[in-house]
Amino acid sequence: MRLTQNPTFRRAIIPWYDSEPACYIMGSLMALVVIFSLTGIYTAGLTREYHSYIWVPILLFILSATVCIIITVRLVSHYIDHHT
Repeated sequence: MRLTQNPTFRRAIIPWYDSEPACYIMGSLMALVVIFSLTGIYTAGLTREYHSYIWVPILLFILSATVCIIITVRLVSHYIDHHT
């Protein structure tokens, strides 16, 4: 007797990073990193000795802003899926 590969009583497993609380927490943390990186860009722009290192806060800003955008798109798609 073969076992059914897809039983009907099994619930779909949602990854932890796709849950709404995880998205809100990650979005908040990435917003703080965006503010931190903007402060670093401002400080590196003011200090002549740090001009050659300004790429570090710029890279940090780009990466954290990208994560914020992705999380926002994910939350909007969750909202649309649940309210339609």
